[in-house]
Amino acid sequence: MVNIKKRGMKMIKKWKTLKSKQIFGNSLFGLREDTVKSPKTNNLHPVWIMNAPTWINIIPITKDKEVILIKQYRFGKQEITVEIPGGMIDKDENPKEAAIRELLEETGYTSSNVVQIGRVTPNPALMNNYTYSFLAIDVLPEPVPPAIPIKMGEILMLVFLHQKD
Repeated sequence: MVNIKKRGMKMIKKWKTLKSKQIFGNSLFGLREDTVKSPKTNNLHPVWIMNAPTWINIIPITKDKEVILIKQYRFGKQEITVEIPGGMIDKDENPKEAAIRELLEETGYTSSNVVQIGRVTPNPALMNNYTYSFLAIDVLPEPVPPAIPIKMGEILMLVFLHQKD
């Protein structure tokens, strides 16, 4: 835990949520509007929150020190992006299991050395989820990759980024 010195400031207080209304929602995400009360002024304010699933990302590194990235079209940005593999955590799955699954699904590679390197709130101003990050060391191609159905938007190309000595 970080010890932060407070100079000339009062302690920040939590805002009270008085009501919540789901505006939109599906299996991927939702949008809700909350009415909150300021602890400082007692004024009421509307705020909007994206209910998003917790997801993972994983950085796969081969024995040859290559980082495996994926190239795919992303509808939100409306462009082809280069990314580390990642995805949502399925129901009844822990973050590490999801990372190993996504690594195999998106790259066809596996690793027996997967370690969690962090957990962040990707955009706490608007979203209520976490992102877990993992490192997969000495990844190897799965000898016979399982037949995994391609999800919408997941037409992938692997990109190998070699670390120069």
